[in-house]
Amino acid sequence: MIVSALCVLGLAQVQPNLQAGRFELSERLKRLDVAWMATKDPARRREALTPINTAVAGFFRGRNSEVAEALDVAAATLEGRRVRPSDALNIRPQRPISEPGATLALKITWAYRPGSILPIRVGVGNQEVEVRPGSEATLNMNPWLVNPELRQNQEVGFLMPVRVGMDTRYVYVSFVRRLDERLQRLAGSSNPLVTDIAGAVRGFQANPATMETELPLVQWIYQAESIEEGKAKASDIDQVHYARQGSTVFRAAFPKNRQDGPVNVVIAVHGAGGSENMFFESYGRGAAVSEALKRGWAFVAPRAGASAIDDSLEWLTTVRGMKLGKVFLMGHSMGGGVVVSASPKVRPTGYAVFAPAAARLGPVASELPVFLAVGKQEQMAMMASAIAKANEGRAGFVFREYDPCEHLMIVADAVGDAFRFFDGL
Repeated sequence: MIVSALCVLGLAQVQPNLQAGRFELSERLKRLDVAWMATKDPARRREALTPINTAVAGFFRGRNSEVAEALDVAAATLEGRRVRPSDALNIRPQRPISEPGATLALKITWAYRPGSILPIRVGVGNQEVEVRPGSEATLNMNPWLVNPELRQNQEVGFLMPVRVGMDTRYVYVSFVRRLDERLQRLAGSSNPLVTDIAGAVRGFQANPATMETELPLVQWIYQAESIEEGKAKASDIDQVHYARQGSTVFRAAFPKNRQDGPVNVVIAVHGAGGSENMFFESYGRGAAVSEALKRGWAFVAPRAGASAIDDSLEWLTTVRGMKLGKVFLMGHSMGGGVVVSASPKVRPTGYAVFAPAAARLGPVASELPVFLAVGKQEQMAMMASAIAKANEGRAGFVFREYDPCEHLMIVADAVGDAFRFFDGL
């Protein structure tokens, strides 16, 4: 463990409101994703569908605390255990990047009210505190006082283990020297990719609750500096953590062995309330990205928007300098609706959509191969059923129903079949 002990400098507790925002829901969704993939027992999966459907319904009603609790119940069900009061706790750093040697502050809050009035012990290294239901805590610590590994490599991003009750969770933290000075220099770059990365990092520092990616931000800064100093080019980077083209923000991954000729690409659009990080870190813990890269294909996940597909393709050709091979479009829920309704400037080769928020295919998609996947326990199955009925028997159209499965887990279950469908096009 990189953090063996910590020096606790202070603890303050006040009465808070329940807190379940993007960060808190993102962390729980990732835990559910892992539990779902690790569970092969159909009966246990089927039992978890009820709380998962409750979470989906709660999300669309804006009841985030209800969503957080339902996600915890679903994960516990898949893991074959009861929900623990400690599951209701949120743990995150108050600032995702700090100066080497600086004190860190962990913010401890509650996503919902636990089914217990007993305090929960939260510990890091050999230090721990008690947090009572209905209170929040700020735990200040300085790992540099006692950890020689951090002194040897002071600029680092790592997973800090945190004991929460009987469980161990991990908090992503980064340490960077002269952070403000370096961000200011990057923000003044003439390269849009560099300035966009600097702006995103500044935004996360100002409002850490909006940061839902697990990528250590030190990597973002190093990438921006490498581009600014001419050590790397947009055309050479295997992992683009954050970029912008037109009105679209996106994240992208490219095969390590570059090809001189055309490269196939998958453009994948997330569902409502998600972001460009979902296909990389959720939806089967990045299964779609892995499937694309092992085929030597590029993968781009844009933030959903009217011009998301065209902006992504334009960046690939103009900034990346990539020659496009086959273009595959993929989308989940709202993103599925965006994909099948679009009329992109580059004609796609085929589509894969998971529980799309659309009752019909657009004029382009209706003429091309489409893979449509839906869970048998899907609460919004009427739309997918309408598409399936209208395209029944059409050459190149494949409809598959997964059981047991519903709206949230359909990508994880069906993405492998979607790529095998792409292989045949």
